[in-house]
Amino acid sequence: MLKKILYLFLLISLPILGADNVQNFSYGKVNWTQKKIIVTGSGIPSLKANNRAQTEKLAKNDAYRNAIEVIKSLKVKTTTIESLMNKNKKLRVHIESQIKQGKIKGQKYYDDGGVDIILEIPLNSLLVAKDFLNKKNKPLKTGKEKKYSSVIIKLIGFKYKKTFFPTIKDESGKLIYSLESTNLNKVQKDGMVTYVKKMSKAKKIAGDSPLIVTAKMLNTNGDIIISDIDSKKLENIDLSFFSNGNVIFIVK
Repeated sequence: MLKKILYLFLLISLPILGADNVQNFSYGKVNWTQKKIIVTGSGIPSLKANNRAQTEKLAKNDAYRNAIEVIKSLKVKTTTIESLMNKNKKLRVHIESQIKQGKIKGQKYYDDGGVDIILEIPLNSLLVAKDFLNKKNKPLKTGKEKKYSSVIIKLIGFKYKKTFFPTIKDESGKLIYSLESTNLNKVQKDGMVTYVKKMSKAKKIAGDSPLIVTAKMLNTNGDIIISDIDSKKLENIDLSFFSNGNVIFIVK
């Protein structure tokens, strides 16, 4: 049993150590940097599962259940996905479908016939971005000058709750970045933001000329507020980095 527990710990942990932003749950992990959910599932032989194929099926079903438990705790803004699924049957069906399309990344077979599997699910596949558009939001006007390759927002010291579709505003209330600022096809594949723990990691993925900003505060809606001074740096320049989701948050 001890070897089994150690195996599972190593198999989940080794690929995601370092500067990646990893959120741990009782049932698995979310790697917000690599944008994937990682869960384990176990199958134990019984009278109803007395061969390898049946035990593997039990392990998959266990992984699916664990994935649902992890996903329910994730948030869009300040609302949990569990709450959204309870109100929207179509969303629940979509998420369950994406879980079953997850890829098995590791298997371990035991002398007693037991099976453990590691299941990975792409984070951005869980929600359909266009379903969360707010038509009231008007993105910033873009200019022609190509000044920045990306934006890095430092959120160290804030109790920021990671979310799928974050919003950035300035102190005056002007909308800086939201889902409406993005290319939906690009965001559906790669997400609106990459979460990391360290500046060194952020700079590796930020391109040659990132704009680095320190957040001023969070408002009651969970929106990130930057200074009006930093906001002015985004006026009359090419904002294609927003459209492409080249936004990085440094957060614990």
